Amino acid sequence: MKNSNFKFSLSLLAGGLLISCLAACTGSNHQRTLLSYVPSSSYAVLAVNWKTVSKDPDLKRICKGAEIEKLFAQLGLAQETVSEFVVYGDPRAAAASSKGLIAKGSFDTSELVKQLLKTGWAEQELEERRVYVNPKDASWLTTFDKNVFVLGTESAVKDAIGARTSQDKRFTLHPAYKALSPRFEGKQYPILMMVALPQASQDMAKAAVQLTSAAMNLAGVGPLGDLLDKIGYAQGLACAISHEDEYFPVALSAVMRDEESAKFVSGALNLLRGLGVMVSKNQAPQPDRDPARAIQTMSVERNREVVSIKMTMSRRDVMSGTKP
Repeated sequence: MKNSNFKFSLSLLAGGLLISCLAACTGSNHQRTLLSYVPSSSYAVLAVNWKTVSKDPDLKRICKGAEIEKLFAQLGLAQETVSEFVVYGDPRAAAASSKGLIAKGSFDTSELVKQLLKTGWAEQELEERRVYVNPKDASWLTTFDKNVFVLGTESAVKDAIGARTSQDKRFTLHPAYKALSPRFEGKQYPILMMVALPQASQDMAKAAVQLTSAAMNLAGVGPLGDLLDKIGYAQGLACAISHEDEYFPVALSAVMRDEESAKFVSGALNLLRGLGVMVSKNQAPQPDRDPARAIQTMSVERNREVVSIKMTMSRRDVMSGTKP
């Protein structure tokens, strides 16, 4: 293992990685397994089918896969042994707050721990459970199974342990998650992002929009942030992106404050779609034509307070906010 500082890892979780992937999750059963470890203290969760994403250069670039590989390398873990992971926490907060990553794969966590101890990690006992602390940056790690581990800040790891032990401490109990998850279960998405805003944010409509917009912008998918500005205040949001040739189908669902708000938003989005059709017919310049085409492909559905959107984005749209 390289003698790298894990502050890099935690700052990565704090920034672009936490919600950098917006794509697909591996399948409902596996997704639920890892999400059952995500604590209710998280407001943003990203689930990634790394087995698929790591082989797709575009999806890998969207989710900043090179940074993920560096993180695994710092753990002495071969990235091809990781099949999926979940990142959770609060991307707005300082590095000292709760941010973590849960990974599952074909690796052996007992061998992983042995390597960490050899490189200076310290073993501690926490309520009859062994945890491992990196003295260089105080990051924590513990194992949940022979092929599942959680890495992150002290509070992130402690909260994940609590979520694994007690169902009432899980992110999956959030009302927004319950409303959104049925729209994505049973579908194969390489990456899935969910935001469930805490009540303190829900009480501040403008702040809530800014928080969720910031999450989308960190994903490096600029037009989605613009679309979110049109959606406005939401209690929770889920977004998935898949990849087909030169295009990236997007599925987005938002839980609005109430049914009237959802009616207003769905009407506004349909109006936006009409404007997109007009721009396309007027043969806008290429930089403006791609977003217009994406809006033109948009379909909007509403089920009570939940608004669901599907659209297809071009490579130019998706990659405009990402770095090689």
